Amino acid sequence: MKLIKFFYLLFSVSIINFSLAQNCDLPPTYNGNTGSNMSVFFTPTCLSSLNATDENAYLVALTSSGLVVGSRSIYGLSQTSVALWSDDSQTPEIDGALANEVISFQLVNGTDLYDVFMPSPVVYVINDLIFLINPAVTTLVECSESVYGCTDAAAFNFDTTANTDDNSCIEVKEGCTDATAFNYSSTANTDDNSCIAVIEGCTDVAAFNFDTTANTEFDPSTCIEVIEGCTDVAAFNFDTIANTDDNSCIEVIEGCTDATAFNYESSANTDDNSCIEVIEGCTDATAFNYNSTSNTDNGSCIEVKVGCTDAAAFNFDTTANTDDNSCIAVKEGCTDAAAFNFDTTANTDDNSCIEVIEGCTDAAAFNFDTIAN
Repeated sequence: MKLIKFFYLLFSVSIINFSLAQNCDLPPTYNGNTGSNMSVFFTPTCLSSLNATDENAYLVALTSSGLVVGSRSIYGLSQTSVALWSDDSQTPEIDGALANEVISFQLVNGTDLYDVFMPSPVVYVINDLIFLINPAVTTLVECSESVYGCTDAAAFNFDTTANTDDNSCIEVKEGCTDATAFNYSSTANTDDNSCIAVIEGCTDVAAFNFDTTANTEFDPSTCIEVIEGCTDVAAFNFDTIANTDDNSCIEVIEGCTDATAFNYESSANTDDNSCIEVIEGCTDATAFNYNSTSNTDNGSCIEVKVGCTDAAAFNFDTTANTDDNSCIAVKEGCTDAAAFNFDTTANTDDNSCIEVIEGCTDAAAFNFDTIAN
């Protein structure tokens, strides 16, 4: 038991000296009620050993973290009890003693602060009651000068030289602290190597020149609107303003595109200056009136009719349109074979025929007939 008490004494000294002897702030009195507690009764022997001389002297109970969980004014008392309040499990913060936690004590006697070493360890057990019968030992706390600052080692502005917290601690907020980075965070105070370099470009996913690597838009914007059309410069319908091909390209087909031309090509979409003027006429090479310069038949073709086409000829054929060298010259004469002067070579009667008059044609004859032929 003495060994245990000695261990507790050394443990208490180290805890109290480490947590409280570094500053001159006196621990406050306890004001609260967490709903459950334990009681520590100070007998006259134990209480008188504290030697409280200031009329405002009080005793405080602390957890190992320095949390005040109970207090009692003791000036002028011969005996007393102190309620030690337990942690309220219904709240997220620790606001009282935890089960089996070692409780230490300090005496505030005017402006002096004493560490109080009890005759036996005080271990927190809810609803428990312990009696301190033997004298306690007090040791004056030698307070050092207060150095104010943030004493939270996890804080952004933790001050290793401070021994008194001044509520200036700033929570560490990780992020990119490079003001030139794309993802710079003005609220971050601790760089986490997450900075992303600024890459300027078009960030509009609907734009023609959307840049998947860009994270910052140019000012003014360089984004180009998508214009669909045919982008093949060799195509018939190449669109000079289009930047996105929509598979509408049409192959170039050269030919005559003049619908009034002789050789108009309905499938052609590009004129090649090959158009030929329409020349109407008879295009039948076997026809009488065939026109070799015509390219469009107008239904005027006339059938070839062979015969004599010389109107002065004996056998002129008014229906013939093609001379066949059969023309016979006109030979006038008497064509009446019964006539006195019938001409076998004549083919055209010239009304010169003389009637045959029979009689004696011998002028020396008696019966010579002058009218006989």
